[in-house]
Amino acid sequence: MVMRPSNKIAVALIVASSVIAVSLLFLVPNKGEVVQNDQLTSTFTDTLVSQDSDSDGLADWEEVVWGTDAQNPDTDGDGTLDGEEVLLGRDPRKPAPNDRIDLEAENRKQQQIQADANISETDKLAQDVFTEYLALKNSGTAVTDEEIVSQIATHIKNSSAPTGEPYTQNDVQSISTNTQTLRVYAETMGTLLSVNSPKTGGSEIELLQRALNGGGQREIDGIIEISRLYGAIADGAREVSVPSDLVDTHIALVTNLTAMEQVIFDLSFALKDPLRAVNATSVYVKVLDNVTASLNKISFYYSEKGISFEQGTSGYLFIHAI
Repeated sequence: MVMRPSNKIAVALIVASSVIAVSLLFLVPNKGEVVQNDQLTSTFTDTLVSQDSDSDGLADWEEVVWGTDAQNPDTDGDGTLDGEEVLLGRDPRKPAPNDRIDLEAENRKQQQIQADANISETDKLAQDVFTEYLALKNSGTAVTDEEIVSQIATHIKNSSAPTGEPYTQNDVQSISTNTQTLRVYAETMGTLLSVNSPKTGGSEIELLQRALNGGGQREIDGIIEISRLYGAIADGAREVSVPSDLVDTHIALVTNLTAMEQVIFDLSFALKDPLRAVNATSVYVKVLDNVTASLNKISFYYSEKGISFEQGTSGYLFIHAI
C-alpha cells in the first residue's frame, strides 16, 4: 500500500530537517537587510513524538507511517489495540488471525514502489522508512520515537537537493570597468531588488511555519510569490550589462538567485509532497549563504573602489543589500 502522509507527517519531515538547518536566514530586499530567524517550529517536535490521539500505544506520527487511523484505537477491528499489535509483530491494518508481518513481502513492495516513476518522493520515503521501521521493530532491539525521527532526518540528508540553472561567461553582457559603468550596474541591480521586493505577508520561512501550523492556500501562495520574485530578479540580472571586473561574481549571484527561486518554490509543496519541501529546507541556508557571499563580495569591491551612493537610492540598496 502506498501511504500518503497527512499534514502531520509533513510537520514530522520539516521538523526532522530542522536538525540539519537550525538557524535560517532570509533576505528581505525591501528592507535591504538580512534578518535572523532561528525559531523553525521547534514546538512541533513535542507533539510529533508524544501525541497519541486514540490512546492505543501508537503515536499519531506512527499511525501515519503505518497508514492506520489515529482516531481509532483498533483500526482493523480485531479486538487488539494498534500499538499492542505492533509490539506483537502483527499488522494493525489486518484483522487476526492472518496478520503476521511479512518482512520479505514488505521489502518486495518497497522495491516495486521505488521503481514506480508515477509516485511522489514523499511516498517513496514513507515506504522506505516503513520498511526500516519494521526491521527495527522485529530485530529485538527497542526503538525509541526519537530514533525514528532521527532516521527520517538521515533520509533527508541523503536526498537530492535542487540546484540553479547554469549561467556562464558566454551568457554575460560584459562591458568595460570604470566608475560610470559600475554606478549604472549598481543602480540597475538595485532597481531589480526594489521592484521585486516582497510587499506583505512575511518571509518564506514565516509563511511555511504558518502553513504547517494549520494555515491554508494563502500561505502557500505567498511562498510561491516570493519564489517568483527571486526568479524575476535573476531573470532581470541576466539582461544587465556587467562591468568586466564583476563578471564572475555576477555569475555566482545570478546562479544562486536562480537556485533560491527553486528552493523556495519547493517549500510551497510542504503539504502536497513534504519530501520535496524537506529537501529545500535542508539546502536553504547553504543557498542563501551563497547569495549573501556574492552580495558581500560586490559590496566590498565598491568600498575598495571608493564608490558610494546616497542612502535611499537604488545603488545604495544594492551594495547594502545585506
